[in-house]
Amino acid sequence: MNNLTLKITFVLFFIPLIGFSQGNLINVPSLRVEPDPISTGRGMTGVAQADQGQALYWNPAGLAYQKGWQLKGIRFKYLPGLNDRSYNYISIQKDIDEYSTLGGHITYLDLGSQTGQDSEGNPTGDISSREFSVGLSYGRIAIPNTLTLGIGARYTSSKLGSGGQTVDSLSTKTGNTLSFDIGMFYEPGEYFIGSLPVVPTVGASLTNFGGRIEYSDSGFKNPLPTLLRVGVENTLILDENAINTLAVSLELSKYMVRMDSTGAEAPFKSLFSSWGSYDYYNGRETVSVGLGKQIMYGAGLEYWYNNLLAVRGGYYNESYANGGSKYLTTGMSVRFSYVQLNGSIAIPQNDTEIDNYWRFGINLNF
Repeated sequence: MNNLTLKITFVLFFIPLIGFSQGNLINVPSLRVEPDPISTGRGMTGVAQADQGQALYWNPAGLAYQKGWQLKGIRFKYLPGLNDRSYNYISIQKDIDEYSTLGGHITYLDLGSQTGQDSEGNPTGDISSREFSVGLSYGRIAIPNTLTLGIGARYTSSKLGSGGQTVDSLSTKTGNTLSFDIGMFYEPGEYFIGSLPVVPTVGASLTNFGGRIEYSDSGFKNPLPTLLRVGVENTLILDENAINTLAVSLELSKYMVRMDSTGAEAPFKSLFSSWGSYDYYNGRETVSVGLGKQIMYGAGLEYWYNNLLAVRGGYYNESYANGGSKYLTTGMSVRFSYVQLNGSIAIPQNDTEIDNYWRFGINLNF
């Protein structure tokens, strides 16, 4: 694989992270893709409502109250319009006892293939790129009806091209790493707006922490999308029997990474250094990005009727310096006994050639 082919692979790899800043420095995009239509339909908010299978992605503490067997699956086009790039996710979870639940998941991102070339530009065959991860998470009730805690571990393998090839005298290889998740879920207690009961929840998580990844023998370490999330949700009980409910959610998130010409900073160091400003070159000039522009936020609404039908809507925003994604989102769920069907659409609100993101999934509860 020559320089041109390797560069093309990296361009395709980072398309969903369009921008020029820390979001553009993050590798392994499969770890940044939200694997459920439920949270994506609510403005990409899920850390304070991490129930069902999505808890394994958003907040492992959300596993704790879930009972019985639960199975979740989803598959969709990673980039709309490119049929050979697909995202695939499956999770399973089961309560261990009345206080704890264990869950596992598998993610596979097919990044398609590109045509390899030798040093003279002659085709050498197709080069496939893919990412794979497998993880295990555990949630436990620390204080009943008040506080739950969760942890998780994940092995990730990222293949950008054919390993063992030489590029600029460096030997390429598949990147492999181990990362961890921690989370908490807090229930401060019911309050009232007029005569309406409101159930508040607060969630926080740090995901994909501890791992860095290498794609060559240079020793250069690339950061994973280590993400800090903090969110709140208030669920209004609209009638006496809780047949109609309305949840209002707000979530803030931030990448906890820093890197320079020598590679990614050590993970623990980045937990502190990433709160400061950083500089990046936007193609015209060097720009300083303060903390405010590094914060991403989402807001959402979710209405449920009798635990049978849900309708959602929301908005998600990143500053241009932090990636520039802006979406209006909507979605719905229909539940039939043990089966729940979920769908969502994210509609870009900025200048992009990427079409709307459609996602459909299924949850099974036994």
